[in-house]
Amino acid sequence: MHLDEPTPLELESLYVRSRLYGTGLGQALMNTVIGDSRAYVMVYPDNTQAKAFYRRNGFSPDGHLDDYRDEDPAYVLECWIR
Repeated sequence: MHLDEPTPLELESLYVRSRLYGTGLGQALMNTVIGDSRAYVMVYPDNTQAKAFYRRNGFSPDGHLDDYRDEDPAYVLECWIR
């Protein structure tokens, strides 16, 4: 992760129930929680739906975090920042 500027906000998690996909609820939550602030989020590489959502909100890939969980070194997360 390359955070050259002041520390951005971390979006730890943002979930909506699948029956609410496409209703705008996720976008409303994003707008309320971080607005236009500089922020970053960690995303599982195979979570294409989340990555598309974050890309629409101005995020882009900025590295990865290996061994996210000590108990399972197979976990890798991508860092997305805006």
